[in-house]
Amino acid sequence: MFGRLPLTRGKKAVTIQIYFSRLIGKQCSIPHSYFRSQDFEHWSPKHPFQDKNCLFSHEVIYNRKIPEKDCYMGNLDLSVFKYAHNFACTRQDYECDFNYFRAGDGSCQLVNGLSPSDNSLICSEKPGTIEYWVSIGYRGVPLST
Repeated sequence: MFGRLPLTRGKKAVTIQIYFSRLIGKQCSIPHSYFRSQDFEHWSPKHPFQDKNCLFSHEVIYNRKIPEKDCYMGNLDLSVFKYAHNFACTRQDYECDFNYFRAGDGSCQLVNGLSPSDNSLICSEKPGTIEYWVSIGYRGVPLST
């Protein structure tokens, strides 16, 4: 709990720790590696419109405490108890690149009135260039694997 104590010369911030472990009495059982325990369940974030638990081309499964379990977490570090699996990329993992729009058929097409970049000009305009990026209308959504 955070608060402030009034003083004669301003205010001072304080932090108060409250331990509820004596009220509950039992520490949650630690899940071993990927396996469940009696106090934890597997949970995975997912996109609401997809059947699989695939989000940004991968699935991450975490152990989380079952809300109804009457135990306290203590100093358990659950960040190490997770499992990740990559999926093949799908159309949802890509968006239209700059100057492109999503057409009715789902493809990305160049905006009317614009023309694609002339890639042959790269070497003459920027002589020290070692590599360059050619847009094909699509780019990966950030966080996708």
